[in-house]
Amino acid sequence: DLSVPVRRGEYFYYSRTVEGLQYPIHCRKHGSVEGEEQVLLDLNEMAAGLEFLSLGSFDVSDDARRLAYTTDTTGMRRYKLHLKNLATGETREGLAERVTSVEWAADNRTLFYTTEDETTKRSDRLWRLALDGGAAQEIYYEPDELYQIGVQRTRDREYLLLGIGATDSTEFHFWRAAEPESAPRLFLKRERDHKYDLDHRGGLFYIRSN
Repeated sequence: DLSVPVRRGEYFYYSRTVEGLQYPIHCRKHGSVEGEEQVLLDLNEMAAGLEFLSLGSFDVSDDARRLAYTTDTTGMRRYKLHLKNLATGETREGLAERVTSVEWAADNRTLFYTTEDETTKRSDRLWRLALDGGAAQEIYYEPDELYQIGVQRTRDREYLLLGIGATDSTEFHFWRAAEPESAPRLFLKRERDHKYDLDHRGGLFYIRSN
């Protein structure tokens, strides 16, 4: 079975399953869906010797050279962050633990990710990790126990978004993907019974609101 290929940049990304194998194989083709297949992650090989494996985040850098992904081998949704060089196949494992979302900056060498509290499993901290050296920096903490957070990119890839949400309200902070060192700015503060989504294209922010 084959998923519908999704184009991003010069590549078409998809996953496929093979009869008799338990897990999907994540692949891409350059230039055309008729091109030569490159296997990015074969979860069947990765699961060898394990009782359980789950893939969480799967995010390729803008230059298509690096893959950031998370895996859980416990069955408890405790995802660890890994980095794979798609040219050499070299993998750096365990860059962070209890990761809930991952997103690249536009410089292809900075990762943003969120983590959960060990006890409550609430996603509450945002981190910035420069892959060329140095420890990860915590850049946001959400103290309100009613809210969880996640990081994402707008569909035009121009901005990074920190989404903060509870059952009845949301809040977004934003910063340019090409300026990973800049501080996230508040878009519209949280308000009870107000939920909204945010995206960007052509110099305009688009809001879907209740």
